[in-house]
Amino acid sequence: MRSDRLSPLTKPRSVTRQNSDDAAQGNQADKISSNSIREFDLQKGDIFTIADLKPLQTKEFENLDAYPYAFKQDKDVLSWATALISESALGQALLKEVENSHWKIMLNDLGTGGFHLDAFEKIIELDNYGLDAASLGQSAFFRTSLICVLAKALRDIWHENRWGAFENMYNPESVLMLERARAADADSVSVLIGYELRSAGYNDVWRHILGSDDGDMAQVLTNILERYPTALYNGMALAHIFRQWYADVARVDALDHDTLEHLDFSMRDFDGNNAFDFGDKKIKAIDLENLSTLPDGTVYLKELGETVCRDPFFCGLNDPINQAHLFQIVYDSKVTYVDGIPFRDPSLARKFIKPD
Repeated sequence: MRSDRLSPLTKPRSVTRQNSDDAAQGNQADKISSNSIREFDLQKGDIFTIADLKPLQTKEFENLDAYPYAFKQDKDVLSWATALISESALGQALLKEVENSHWKIMLNDLGTGGFHLDAFEKIIELDNYGLDAASLGQSAFFRTSLICVLAKALRDIWHENRWGAFENMYNPESVLMLERARAADADSVSVLIGYELRSAGYNDVWRHILGSDDGDMAQVLTNILERYPTALYNGMALAHIFRQWYADVARVDALDHDTLEHLDFSMRDFDGNNAFDFGDKKIKAIDLENLSTLPDGTVYLKELGETVCRDPFFCGLNDPINQAHLFQIVYDSKVTYVDGIPFRDPSLARKFIKPD
C-alpha cells in the first residue's frame, strides 16, 4: 500500500510509503503514481546522498558563518546545512543513521515550511520556501528555519526506519497516541540539537527556536538545565520538553486532526472499498519507551511509558470534532463494505457480493 501521511501539500511533516504489494497491482500503482505530488528524475542531479554533500569536509574547509552568502546551487545549501547539523553530537549521530540507511536529500518548493519523506525511494524533501539557493543564503530567518526542519526530518527518519506505518500493527486509538509521541519526540530532539548548536557557537538557530512554535519547549529546556545541568546527558531534559509538547492543546489537536485524516484516507482504496485492515495491537508502555531511544542508547522515557499511556494529560482527546472523527474511523474499521454498504457481519456481507 502507498499512502500520504499528513498530506505534503498542506502539512509541515509528511511521509509517502509503498510496499511490495504494489508491484502486483500495476493499474492501481500507476494511478497512485499519476496522483503523486512529485515525479523524481534521479538523473537530474538535484538529489544528493550524504556522501555527495561531504558535511565533514565542508565543516573543515568552509567558514559556516560566511558560507551561506556564497550559495550558488542547492548542493551548497545542503552541504552547509548538514555540516552545521554535524556540529551537534546528536545531530551528527542522526546524520550517520541517514547515511547508513542510504537516504537521499533534496530541496523542493513544498509550500509547507516543513519536510516530506518518500520512504519507498528513501528521499528527504526539505522546503526551500520558494527561494533559490542564493536568496536562501541571504535570509537568516529561512536558512535557520531550514536547519530546524532538517533536525526534525533526521529524527523522523530514525522512527521511519524502525517503525514505519503504525496503523499496520496498532488499532486506531493506539496509532493516534503513537503519532503524538513521534511528533513530540521529533520536535523535542530538534530543540535539543538547537541547544547543542548554541553551545557550539551558532546562536542564530537557538534564537530562531525561541521565536518559533517550539519556543515554549526551548524555555523549559533552559529552565531545567539551570537547575540540573546533568539533565542534558541523562535524558531528563528531553523528558521535560517532551511533556511540554503536550501542554499546547492547539498543537496536539492539530496533530490529531492530521493523523485522523491520514487514517481515514488509508481505509479506502480508489473504488471506495476497504483498502486494508488496521492492526489489533494495543499500545503498551514499552512501545513509548522504545520510541524515545536515542542513538547512544539512552531511553529518556524509561519508566515513564506507563504514565504517558494512562495519564489524560498525554492520552486525552478533548476536541469534539476529533472525537467524532476517531469514533467514525473505529466504527468503519469494524465493518465490511460491499458496494459502499457497511455490514457488521462479514458472512452476511458475502451474500451480497455480486457474482462476476
